[in-house]
Amino acid sequence: MDKTRKESDIYYIKRMFCILTVLTAAIFILGNSVHAASDFKTKKNSGDIVLTEYTGKDAIVKIPKGVTIINRAFVNNKKVKKIILSDSVKEIYEGAFTNCLKLKEVKFSKNLKVIEKGAFIKCPKIKRIKIPKKCSTIGEWAFTGCTNLKKIVVEKENKHYRMYKGALYNKKKTRLIIYPRNNKKRTTFSIPKSVNVINGGAFVDNKYIKKLVFQGSSMEGDIPAFTGMKKLAIVTFKKPYRQPINFQKCKKLKRVILAEGTEKIGANQFKGCRNLIKINFPVSIKTIGYNAFYGCKKLVVPKFDKDIIIEKEYLY
Repeated sequence: MDKTRKESDIYYIKRMFCILTVLTAAIFILGNSVHAASDFKTKKNSGDIVLTEYTGKDAIVKIPKGVTIINRAFVNNKKVKKIILSDSVKEIYEGAFTNCLKLKEVKFSKNLKVIEKGAFIKCPKIKRIKIPKKCSTIGEWAFTGCTNLKKIVVEKENKHYRMYKGALYNKKKTRLIIYPRNNKKRTTFSIPKSVNVINGGAFVDNKYIKKLVFQGSSMEGDIPAFTGMKKLAIVTFKKPYRQPINFQKCKKLKRVILAEGTEKIGANQFKGCRNLIKINFPVSIKTIGYNAFYGCKKLVVPKFDKDIIIEKEYLY
């Protein structure tokens, strides 16, 4: 009798354990994943199904099958931690996930083709991005403000993008898309000769790079591509740039070496670089722009030849 009762008790305990396990899993799933279709607002547009709003409060969100475009549906979302795109999603529109402060992980659709300008701007907890093989367009500022981004991976089959020494480029390496802000592996970064365009926000607020070397002769830079770099101390141009590249608020920048043939120091180009001590002025310089060295109180600027155009209030 005692043996039968003991076996019965063991069976009861095991059964209750299984029930509790199932209930716990169910609570977790219900609390973190999306099931209600009413949480998604969509509209049809020329054969596409556009997700325009997500009203749920889940931490893990799976985009429903059939949705082809995401359009600002998650702006300022305060709950979502993980996004899973169904394979029907082909485009992420501008600003779709702006300011998702808790978003840590994004699993892209295998059929994703377009990530528009500023799609994930100000998503500070994202650490890793994997670009799928069909992705052919990544807009400027797409991942700017992803302050903890350490690594970007591009699927081998992708014909449009590649990684090279920690930075994301187009396949021909003529455009530099972004260098992850929180990549600790390099303190010196050399921009290849092949690069002639640098996307806006590519190095904004970078934490670890101390030295930048520009190898190319046809360099064009978006004005805010290098602003606010935390440890940047030395910038060297091997060739003259086509248009001035801006280094506003790089507070530890001490030395700049310009190539002979450089014709202009642009407006606000070194504004707020309060520790800038030394910059050479090639004989080719023709113009110094407005507020070019505003706030550079440690910099001693020589008297210039009258042929140089100096725009008003270029210093201090």
